[in-house]
Amino acid sequence: MSCWRVEHTRRTFRSIMVDENTPPTLITPPNERLLNDALALSLRTGWNLLPVIGKIPATPHGFRDATSDPSLLEALFTSRPDADGFAVACESSGLSVLDLDVAKAVNGRESLSAAGLPWQEQKTIRASTPRGGEHLFFCTVLPSRIGILPGVDLKGAGGYVCVPPAPGRSWLEATSPWDISPIPAPAWLHALAGTRRHMESPLIWHDAVAGFVPEGSRHATALSIIGHLLRRRVDLKLAAVLSVAWGRAFCKPPLNDAEVLTALRDIARKDGQL
Repeated sequence: MSCWRVEHTRRTFRSIMVDENTPPTLITPPNERLLNDALALSLRTGWNLLPVIGKIPATPHGFRDATSDPSLLEALFTSRPDADGFAVACESSGLSVLDLDVAKAVNGRESLSAAGLPWQEQKTIRASTPRGGEHLFFCTVLPSRIGILPGVDLKGAGGYVCVPPAPGRSWLEATSPWDISPIPAPAWLHALAGTRRHMESPLIWHDAVAGFVPEGSRHATALSIIGHLLRRRVDLKLAAVLSVAWGRAFCKPPLNDAEVLTALRDIARKDGQL
């Protein structure tokens, strides 16, 4: 959008919303640079955006207020001049975002690599996140999933993610929305999300039973197997028996039964099955 069009949109909006007799001090201007960035990104991508403070939506109805309409975007930012960033509503924007977290106990990148998933090969939009993590954007709406692997979440239907220039976030080199477009979700991501039940199993399932899973990969593989069973609504008792049996038979050294059952209970609770 040209500078003239952005300014024209602002003047038109203000002429409609502000009575000429209203004292100008009653209207608080938004963060002009942040609004310009939001308008430019929305024009480029068609994504529906909303202002945030930290990671919290700064709108009355949360991510449901996200829009790509310039006038409505300005209204949202004008109502919250304290916003320090903005987010994209995934479902209404036709997106799913793979969220890789990095913390002391987990590393999403390592979890995907240990699972044999070719996440690094995906030529799609990517952004860094504040704690050293990463977002990968796909132009497919998938279900939102928490903990599909250690340090790996999926934001899709009913979800949103903060995007650059929100604090601590930036587009990775040559992978911004001005460089490339998001690609459709690959088969392995559909499998993790549980949206393809009859597709060929990804490498992780073959490796999990092809030989002994070494100590550094046992826990991550167990979480993947448990999540795979529970997403398909396998009975909890059967899922527990299968997971424990796998941990004893295919891990070297064998995975502790209590660790397997604790993981199953945690995932079942997150998924609303307990």
